[in-house]
Amino acid sequence: MFTVKFSRLAIYTFLVLATVPGRPVAALPDWYTNPTRYARFSYDNYIIAPAGGGSHDMARRNALGALVTRFGAVVRVNETIIESYREFAANGMTEWASELIDISAIEIVGGMNLIGAEVVDFWTDGNGNYFALAVMNRERTRHIYSERLRASLEIIDNLTNMSDAEKHSLVGVSRLRAAAVFADMSISYATVLDVLGVPQRGLRLGEDFRREADEIAATIPIGINVTGDRARRIQGAFAGVFSSLGFRTGGVNPRYVLDVYIHIAPTGETGGAYIGPMVFAQMDLTANLTDSQTGDILLPFYFRPWPPRRAGRTLTAAENVTISEAVIRIGSEFRDELSNYLSQLHPRR
Repeated sequence: MFTVKFSRLAIYTFLVLATVPGRPVAALPDWYTNPTRYARFSYDNYIIAPAGGGSHDMARRNALGALVTRFGAVVRVNETIIESYREFAANGMTEWASELIDISAIEIVGGMNLIGAEVVDFWTDGNGNYFALAVMNRERTRHIYSERLRASLEIIDNLTNMSDAEKHSLVGVSRLRAAAVFADMSISYATVLDVLGVPQRGLRLGEDFRREADEIAATIPIGINVTGDRARRIQGAFAGVFSSLGFRTGGVNPRYVLDVYIHIAPTGETGGAYIGPMVFAQMDLTANLTDSQTGDILLPFYFRPWPPRRAGRTLTAAENVTISEAVIRIGSEFRDELSNYLSQLHPRR
């Protein structure tokens, strides 16, 4: 990143430009050489960050990135967290906070959710060097981040306001994990406010909610019953998915049960002119995740028929190939569907 450490770097840039043969000397703008004394944006009212780069866009991004450094690395938030935050907002989570600023206003710069920043000036020397000035109005930024923090804390309160019975369920685990995402964002907002002179105290960390969710998930056994399994490979594939999401399988009289039905059969086709006779098989698989307390099917999952045909020298070999590919698909497709289902288990206004 080409950022300014104020006048020393500015003077150095000026000298470089001045000594390149055939290039005219260009005077750098005042906002670049002495930003703290730039009259248009007083240092008392604005956070100011000039920077340069090899293109118009690079200068812009570097200037925004320079604003990030003013708050320090502590405000950085994992981009996966920010994307999760956006997804929750898109799914209606932010209906609780109508004043919340449009989520699309967040720009990711160096891992920070940058809101309220503007690039207000550009300049180029005509020789491929570009310069930009990014600013954040202190009062406006305080208001933006205060509203963001208030809205996030309101959402966290709604997510965690549940009975003990609700908490110790799939719904409770999902809500606590969602609260963790909003808590991470709240900490980043609070850190910016600290820099702006509005300290925040007593906020819970996202890790606190994740730990609580994981501890509860470990106490929720999920039964898996598979009809037509061979060597328990399909059962193991489904168990691996639940384990990867923090749940354990088995137990006595579990509340949640996944009933799986498998049917593997030859397709009646043979072939293989170049490699000799081959036998083909295909699988039908249906799985229903059920709440045994209510009898509700929470998540239906199936592929039927799948695969359309898989070959082997013998029927057993063809079936083994079919099962192996089913195990792979369960580990990806069922995991995605289960994750999506869990992420939707949050309350609406």
